[in-house]
Amino acid sequence: MKELTPTGECRLFAGEVIAPYEFSGSAITYCRLPGDMTALPEGAFYHCRALSAVMLPFGLLSIGQQAFDGCIALGTIDLPPALDRIGVAAFLGCASLRELCLPPSCGAVGDDAFLNCTGLSRLSLPAGVARLGDRSFADCTALREVSLPRTLCFVGTDCFDGCTSLAELTVLSPMITLGEDAFGGCPIRRIRCRETVAPILHRACPQARISIIE
Repeated sequence: MKELTPTGECRLFAGEVIAPYEFSGSAITYCRLPGDMTALPEGAFYHCRALSAVMLPFGLLSIGQQAFDGCIALGTIDLPPALDRIGVAAFLGCASLRELCLPPSCGAVGDDAFLNCTGLSRLSLPAGVARLGDRSFADCTALREVSLPRTLCFVGTDCFDGCTSLAELTVLSPMITLGEDAFGGCPIRRIRCRETVAPILHRACPQARISIIE
């Protein structure tokens, strides 16, 4: 494992490499990743319970599976503009994460990517996002509203299952496929959507009032 300062910090420079599960279970509190890194390997910060901040490089393209799984103190994450893939369970159980803004380049979110991020209250999904994996935002109990972009065509099984505060949903896509129980357990009261997807959403959320977007 790379050397940490007495306060648990680690600053890495160009050319330095991180191995899979490099910092797994360590007392690291902060990390600045190398500026030339394009892929964060799987499990890099797995169960680093004291990690509260990390600086991702501008050119990072992918975040590997379980990279931040169990980082319960991670309160913010600035995802770089070139990021195009978030792996399976990449941020699973990051209970302190409050806001999330995906870059338009991120076409797919992996299964379980943000599962059980119970503090997540603000979620921004811009045009460019096309696929949300199974359970990718399940049990995010602080989420109150979600807007799905016009480019989104697939919402996985149990994707938002257990989001017990989710009351409003906007769907801008004219065509969408919903996995089983994509919104299971969500007390959605109001849906705004295109007319073409209204029947699908009514079947998924029969209790919600649907308004058509022209």
